[in-house]
Amino acid sequence: MSSDDPALGLRRGTTVVREYDPRWADEFRHEELLLRRTLGDLASGIEHIGSTAVPGLAAKPVLDVAVALVDPSTFAEVRRRLEICGYAYRGDLGSEGGHVFAKGPESGRTHYLHLQDAGSDQWRSYLAFRDALRKDHVRRDAYAALKKDLARRFPADRQSYLAGKAAFIRETLALLPRPDPA
Repeated sequence: MSSDDPALGLRRGTTVVREYDPRWADEFRHEELLLRRTLGDLASGIEHIGSTAVPGLAAKPVLDVAVALVDPSTFAEVRRRLEICGYAYRGDLGSEGGHVFAKGPESGRTHYLHLQDAGSDQWRSYLAFRDALRKDHVRRDAYAALKKDLARRFPADRQSYLAGKAAFIRETLALLPRPDPA
């Protein structure tokens, strides 16, 4: 990859999987600072999630960011602040992703932001899946192989690509130890 090749950007609706790029971590750190300044105490957590957050994992060149919303009643203000930062609201996917925002033009999306209630099941699942792949390189590599195969089979069908990953994600989360109910 040449130095003038951007680390991020993917045409909306397409699926391309690239080998891991260490610039993704730097891109997240930059975005995290912007979001922390913009959202202040309205967010209790900002996390790099998705495949770009896992060193060594092939991924679509789009950062996935999860933001934990402290108080759901502040959603309108959070949305306003995110829009000032260049995020466009894409809708509420409920348990399949929360409130989703996209950044970057349709010809080169660079970020997806998933706004979740602090402590929600979805928030915990995002972090648990990411952390499981960071710890288990065999599972990480199996996921990479699956993603590459799905991208090859569905280069212009993002929904089929996402559906093809769903069982692997559920299976990975089911393998994790359950926290003690205390």
